[in-house]
Amino acid sequence: DDRTIFDVDLAVDRFDLEKVSKNPAVFDVDKLQWMNGEYIRAMSVEEFCRRSKGFLFDGLGRELDEDEWKTFVSMAPLIQERTKLFPEVAGQVAFLYADELTYDEQSWAKVMEKDGVVDVLDLALEKLDALDDFGHESVEKALREMLGQLEIGARKGLQPVRVAVTGSTVSPPLFESIAALGKDSALNRIQQARQRLG
Repeated sequence: DDRTIFDVDLAVDRFDLEKVSKNPAVFDVDKLQWMNGEYIRAMSVEEFCRRSKGFLFDGLGRELDEDEWKTFVSMAPLIQERTKLFPEVAGQVAFLYADELTYDEQSWAKVMEKDGVVDVLDLALEKLDALDDFGHESVEKALREMLGQLEIGARKGLQPVRVAVTGSTVSPPLFESIAALGKDSALNRIQQARQRLG
């Protein structure tokens, strides 16, 4: 049938030499990576964390302390959804553990060098600084209020905040990322981006 994902037992059971195509086979790397992602998403979060650990530490160049590991575990379901290959994990969360954020210059040029970005960052700072509860729901509410106040859409308003806190236009979900960073780090990064803009 048209199933792409199946186990070895099913493959053995359904294999029929008469139905083997005579056309040349194609090794499709993109499809293989997609399939690998399907297997990764089918794992339990605990298994995903266990298998990620070595790749994560290698990618970051160091091991995580207990609190840092707890942060990773809290973000793991969101990372797992976006992972096709385990070596990608470190890149997705590196911003959480960086002492000094490095901006992806392509992301910076695409998002930050536009009219209105300074207003977005200034109001984001104000809204986030006023929060007592820094959970992702409170962060989302504050930033959506910012969008309403500035009368702009999510793309125009949230992408500058994403680049400011993660260094890139590509990251795990923004509100959870900001909450995982913590209030002090998140505010500090937005301030640094604001200063870079002048």
